[in-house]
Amino acid sequence: MKPRSTFAKSTSDRLTTVLSYGTLLLLIYLVYLITAPFLVPLAWSAVLAISFYPLHQRIEKSMKPTQAALLSTVLVTLVLIVPAIVVLILATRQAIDASTRIQTTLMDSGPGFADACSGLGSRASSGGVAIGGFLAAHSQGAERIATFLAGKHRRAGEEPGRHFFWICSS
Repeated sequence: MKPRSTFAKSTSDRLTTVLSYGTLLLLIYLVYLITAPFLVPLAWSAVLAISFYPLHQRIEKSMKPTQAALLSTVLVTLVLIVPAIVVLILATRQAIDASTRIQTTLMDSGPGFADACSGLGSRASSGGVAIGGFLAAHSQGAERIATFLAGKHRRAGEEPGRHFFWICSS
């Protein structure tokens, strides 16, 4: 057997090193792609843990660690989740009221809706395209959609929660 030259060994070693680093970089990138959706929630959880830790320490001085952890968790949940639910409920009610008003306006406007919109569009234009022409062309479609939504709204009932879940499931 002939011994390999030092040049061949060093080239082979260099190639192995470059391929190893390339593979390592590829694996790091793939791990990043897998964990990327969790990075923002992890950052927020760190912020919340740091923010509420002094409260937990005060509670822990007067209780056992398990009870303090339970009470801290319940308090943080109430402080963060309850206001978010209240805001969500209020926004849902306002959205339902707004959609009802829009449907009522579209249903009550009758066939003169396109004429009213063309008067509006003659006063305003966007990028050289008259808004009135756009509204006149699409008013019949808007009336059909409003009729469809009004029919669905009546079938869904007047209960806001039921209507909200009907919209989400559609």
